[in-house]
Formats: sequence, structure tokens, C-alpha cells
Amino acid sequence: MEAELIEAHQEAVAARAAGDDSAHGELVAEWQLKLRRLLAADPTVATELRRLLDEFTPRLPEGGQTWSGSVTMTGTASGRGRVFQIAQGHMTITES
Repeated sequence: MEAELIEAHQEAVAARAAGDDSAHGELVAEWQLKLRRLLAADPTVATELRRLLDEFTPRLPEGGQTWSGSVTMTGTASGRGRVFQIAQGHMTITES
């Protein structure tokens, strides 16, 4: 699996560099399916995968720390209430 992952990474980098969103999306979908199958076969793998993500994600450049997939967020405020939401990245709120 390691060799496959290295090859897929090289293909993904090349697809991004060429602006080929379709090829990049296909690679992402393929690896999402592989990871789902791996986790279904052995749920304890999730702990190790989370550890690896926690270790390596901070090492990525800011633009490389993006998510793939969809995020649905709903915020409701009433009266004088306010809602602040962020799906990824950083949020700084300064009030005076």
C-alpha cells in the first residue's frame, strides 16, 4: 500500500500542477474508498490514522492544510446574538 500511496501522491501533484481537477478528484475518491474499506475491516486503524494526521498536518504549508469533502454548517442567532463559523483555517474575533 505504501508504494501505491507514493505513486498516487506523485500523480496528484502532477494533476494539480497541470490544473487537471478531474484527475485529482478521481485520485481523492479512489483513496477515500480505500481508507473506508481499511477502516471497515479494522476500526482500530482509525486511532493510528488520527495520530499520523495530527503529527503531519501541522507540517504542511498553510495552503496544504485543506480538507476534501463537504461541510454543512447551520447557525441561528436571535435577539442580539451573533454566530461565528469557520469550516477550516483560522478565525480571529476582536471586539471593543
